[in-house]
Amino acid sequence: MEAYELDLRELCAWLRKDPLEASQEDLRAFAAAMDRAGLSVATRARRTVAVRQFYRWLLRTGRIPIDPAADLEPPRVRRKLPHFLTRDEVRAILQAIPGDARGERDRAIVLLGLHGLRVGEVVRLDLGDLAYMDRGQIRLTRKGGSQVLKEVSGELRLALESWLRLRPPCPSPALFVPLPPRGPGCRLSARRIEQMFREYAGAAGISKPVSFHSLRHSIATAMADAGIPLQEIQDWLDHASPATTRIYARVSRDRLREALRAGMQVLGLE
Repeated sequence: MEAYELDLRELCAWLRKDPLEASQEDLRAFAAAMDRAGLSVATRARRTVAVRQFYRWLLRTGRIPIDPAADLEPPRVRRKLPHFLTRDEVRAILQAIPGDARGERDRAIVLLGLHGLRVGEVVRLDLGDLAYMDRGQIRLTRKGGSQVLKEVSGELRLALESWLRLRPPCPSPALFVPLPPRGPGCRLSARRIEQMFREYAGAAGISKPVSFHSLRHSIATAMADAGIPLQEIQDWLDHASPATTRIYARVSRDRLREALRAGMQVLGLE
């Protein structure tokens, strides 16, 4: 939402007039100006989508008679292979986490990421969402507000229980709070979780670009390497489209090399 707001502010600053008065030619010129400015394809695509949705809303709410962005097409973004962590890198990150209260909190957060949770889902977790842990599940609030039960491993369950023993008493319902807690509505932010994860990755000697979402990629890649069907990985990650999950088959290079080696051996070429 912050990114979309910035995109629309950039448009308004470039137009230098009321956006309600923008023409189709104005918006095409804006797209061309983004290209000349050297913005990445991903940034230009996001801004174009923001502009299109904005004018679609203006038309739907009767603020403009014609949608000037109806024919504005975002540039195609080439799908990149996701950054994922190896088994040794995951272990190194976990070993970099200290054993104090902050470390116990952060260890539980990292393990939740390895269970496929998005950073927003971690942030939204409340104490009440652990009511099902006695049967090996926690409750998640997905994007859009729907709720599901998620299976958890024994290691994650122990980490969550350890954090609960050390979590300072405070009126906030949030599972993860800053240390020390600040106010009745305090809740650890997504930005702080991302910062924390990068700090541990740096302490573990990992120099490649990673984010908290890399943990989600890591478990998906590990599942694909283990031969788990993509349909089951799709269900685990809550992907709407199988095309989103299919990328993990491409990054399972070790398994593909083994298949190639086996085929070459059958042909007597290895």
